[in-house]
Amino acid sequence: MSSDDKIIDMTRALARAIQMDERYKIFKEAGDASDADKALQDAVGRFNMARMNLNEEISKTEQDGPKVAKFNEEMQRAYEEVKASETMAAYEDAHKDMNKLMVYVNAILSGAINGEDPDEIGEPGECADGCDSCSGCH
Repeated sequence: MSSDDKIIDMTRALARAIQMDERYKIFKEAGDASDADKALQDAVGRFNMARMNLNEEISKTEQDGPKVAKFNEEMQRAYEEVKASETMAAYEDAHKDMNKLMVYVNAILSGAINGEDPDEIGEPGECADGCDSCSGCH
């Protein structure tokens, strides 16, 4: 097995480990719940339709002001509905946690590629000695 194959195999093992992590499971469940939430999906659909209509109207040479205002209001109402959804809030929280994990994983990989000791790379934004001694986040 070449070293390239070994690295790819280890990367696949890392990917499987991530999928077994509780943060991933919560993220996946929140995504599935979001997809299954009919009221949320209807609001997202209304938002997208209003946005599409608004974009179409504002791209015209001669815009219809009342139509622009109407589509803008429809878009805002749908957006507020989406943001008020507990399902969407749970998804956003889970997405944030997954993003945080992936930023950390990427910081370790990037740091190692740049010659840093992987065991010494801390979570981005959490320097042990504070920001005064830091040369920047990884």
